[in-house]
Amino acid sequence: MTLRVFSAMVTDLVHAFLPFCLAFVMFYFRKKKRAPHLFVGLILFYLILNMIDLLAWASFDNLFGDTSQYVKQSGLSLLHTCITAMIWVPYFRLSERVKNTFVNE
Repeated sequence: MTLRVFSAMVTDLVHAFLPFCLAFVMFYFRKKKRAPHLFVGLILFYLILNMIDLLAWASFDNLFGDTSQYVKQSGLSLLHTCITAMIWVPYFRLSERVKNTFVNE
């Protein structure tokens, strides 16, 4: 996989991600019941995207030489996203406050 192909794939993912984010913002401010589910979906999508990023940079080491700096940054980003998911996913799934806030159909 070349850098150009990888860049095109990331661009396509971002374009697919943007409407999902806009839908979440609309549901969030309208306090729709779907908002917590969309938020969990966004976090999990971002987690998967970080995993793909880390694997891609690790595989680019053979093509472009030393990419250890990018692998390290991707690893830290993945760690941050994992910690975020461990905090917010259970909160949005189990919290009574969330259930009482997002009540609109």
